[in-house]
Amino acid sequence: MELLRKIEDRGYPTDYLLSRIHGRRLTLMRDWDKVLSYGDIAEYLMSTHYRDFMTGRGPEGIWRRVLKESAWMYSQMNSQLRNIFRPYFIYSELGTLRICLRYKQEKGRDIEIERILEFSLLSDKIKKIFRADSDILPVLHALEKEMDMLP
Repeated sequence: MELLRKIEDRGYPTDYLLSRIHGRRLTLMRDWDKVLSYGDIAEYLMSTHYRDFMTGRGPEGIWRRVLKESAWMYSQMNSQLRNIFRPYFIYSELGTLRICLRYKQEKGRDIEIERILEFSLLSDKIKKIFRADSDILPVLHALEKEMDMLP
């Protein structure tokens, strides 16, 4: 069993991915000094094209956006690049596991779990465990059983 989901290798060359990332980079924050020197960072971001992130999304929305970008990048990588960056993606998905476990502990948070798993790179088996309508203990036991099968 794999911790990360398997994605077909599209065979895109590394240069292709780098140029796509460069193009997406244009929407990133450039002038951090201006942001950090502004009195209220949230107010400053509301006056920029980041308003979309700030209205109604909050920290969870920003986290989901990071997951979406990470999933996009992972899907664009060829198998050689995925193997190189596998430790990073595993590390980032450990955060997803932690958040889902916290939501699972607080009963009735299945909608939040589903939102987090929407862009997650976790394997379908692990996602299925979190989607099961059960308490935290059965989820932990099922995860432990699956993790024992990891290479």
